[in-house]
Amino acid sequence: ATAQGKLLAAYLPVQEQRRRLSGAALAPCTPHTVTSPEQLLEDLRQVRAQGYAVEDGEYKIGLRAVAAPVTDASGEVRYALGVMGLFRRVQSEEFRNALRQTLACARQLSAALSGAL
Repeated sequence: ATAQGKLLAAYLPVQEQRRRLSGAALAPCTPHTVTSPEQLLEDLRQVRAQGYAVEDGEYKIGLRAVAAPVTDASGEVRYALGVMGLFRRVQSEEFRNALRQTLACARQLSAALSGAL
């Protein structure tokens, strides 16, 4: 239900995602939590495609978060950089700014970890 958790899960191989979800009970944290394994797999596919994850009240009502991938020297996603706050909406300019800044910082961290800086 968290942006960081979804981000890290999205970069696992699909077979590993399915294995971890098989038989797992996805208990809701809020009414917005995804509890269907198939829907979660689709959400993880979208996270990987767009390159970041968003939590929109799925873990705690009123909280919104974004997470971006941070890669190690081999280019593998090993870390998630996230920002959480009491943003009014994920469509707000304030949230979009947090998204842009999080992505930029994740790229900088990845470059530093790869020795490119």
